[in-house]
Amino acid sequence: MVVMLLETPFRRWHSDNKNDLLKVGKPISILSALAPDKKLSKVFCRSFNPNLYQQHSWLCGSHYIQKLFCWPCLLLGKMKSVWNTVGYYDLKNLSRGIQIHQTSKEHIHNHLGLKNLEKNYFSILDVVNEHGNLFKKNYNENVRLNRLFMEHLIDLVLFLGKQELAFRGHDENSDSLNKGNFRELFDMHIIRCSQEIQNHYNSIKNIFSGMSKSIQNDLISYISEFLINQIKNEIKQCKFYSIQIDDTTDISQKTQCSIIIRYVTDKSELVERFLGFHNVSEDRTAQGLFNLVNSVLHEFDIENKLVGQCYDGACVMSGHLTGLQVRVKEVAPNALFTHCLAHRLNLVLQHGCSINAKCRIFFANLTGIAAYFHNSTSRTNFVDTIVGKRIPQFVQTRWSSRSKILHTIVNEWSGFINVFDCISKDPKSSSESICGAIGHFKNLKTFEFAFLALNITVHPPTASPESVISAPVSVMSTNYSQLPQQRQPHFQNITVHQPTANPESVILAPVSVMSTTSQESEEYDFADII
Repeated sequence: MVVMLLETPFRRWHSDNKNDLLKVGKPISILSALAPDKKLSKVFCRSFNPNLYQQHSWLCGSHYIQKLFCWPCLLLGKMKSVWNTVGYYDLKNLSRGIQIHQTSKEHIHNHLGLKNLEKNYFSILDVVNEHGNLFKKNYNENVRLNRLFMEHLIDLVLFLGKQELAFRGHDENSDSLNKGNFRELFDMHIIRCSQEIQNHYNSIKNIFSGMSKSIQNDLISYISEFLINQIKNEIKQCKFYSIQIDDTTDISQKTQCSIIIRYVTDKSELVERFLGFHNVSEDRTAQGLFNLVNSVLHEFDIENKLVGQCYDGACVMSGHLTGLQVRVKEVAPNALFTHCLAHRLNLVLQHGCSINAKCRIFFANLTGIAAYFHNSTSRTNFVDTIVGKRIPQFVQTRWSSRSKILHTIVNEWSGFINVFDCISKDPKSSSESICGAIGHFKNLKTFEFAFLALNITVHPPTASPESVISAPVSVMSTNYSQLPQQRQPHFQNITVHQPTANPESVILAPVSVMSTTSQESEEYDFADII
């Protein structure tokens, strides 16, 4: 250290290096060199006494030069002397040399200057340390409050996502009456938080409010990533799994392919997890879909763990030569293909109804009733006033919509007859409304429409196979017993045959009744039968 000071004066040092030097303090090296001396013809050697460092606080030594220096003069001295240039090592006259130097004006001035410099340094150091500790404390407290505030934002995102509600509104200005679900829910939630959270939000809302669309999208992405990672960990731990894949076209005319994976957890729970939508608009071929499936499932040991695959009846999916199921089996031989039972049941029902002209006409009239009301608010007002229950809307891709429409009409049969009658007689009704009301009114009065409505309205069968077979037979037997009791005089010529145990007679009996009725019967009130 002394050598460095001799080469580069202290005043030329950087402030950080000066502070480090003051913090370390003066060097008190042990001087091992011996000084020869002679007294009364006796020769002996003098050695340095280290206790002198404690007796004189300004005294320091150099291990490399093996000489003594004055620490204040070495740092701040402007006048050159032996004590700050070459070093002092006259051990014989050391006491006298120390006394002369420490009483000199230059030494006293340098000594006082060093004391002031050290005092200022340690005062600044204490302030810096105290400020650093306070900064760390405030920083940690701010981090804690930020995390508490973010927990509330995450809860809002989870709530809106679980309820499938839109986040943003049409007008999110401060004076808007409806700022969107996220902002409105946040405003309601923040006033119910603790005062600590409210004060923290008021202090940071000009910097970070959490209301921007980018923050909302980031939170959604992070939550989605966390859930996907949890699902991936479960899949990696399970022994086997199966997949369900289907695609649909969204409102932006993009084909979205949904992938659902089904597996048993380590807790023996059978679960289904949705892995997300994937845009396959560019390539909807079997090879393109296989590349998608392989890219999603390759990290889950698809070759050994995939034991089942389920798709709809599209050729690109279920084709036995080049379909997706064949390509998947080439990679995962244990992946048994299963045609979606819901699609299969729907195809059977559609085909069964399409080959019968009367069934086609019946369902066309049924969906026409739903469209008749949904195309006009004035007609819907008649339904609200008289029936008090709106008829469900028909959606082609919603297979259960026909069933809901049929149940509504059967349960409110007399009410809809009154609705059509009122519309046809109302002077304010348009010609289109009157024509439609008369047509639907006549349909409800015909025996064919009423009989099909009564027989098709079967309560959902249980899981028992016997109930699936016996349900329609039971309904037809009930109808057979009710018809003779409620038969009106103009139906005296109608003969209903008792369904036998023969399956063909069970199926053909209502067709025979409808054929006879279409030729011999006139209008009747369905309420009299049921």
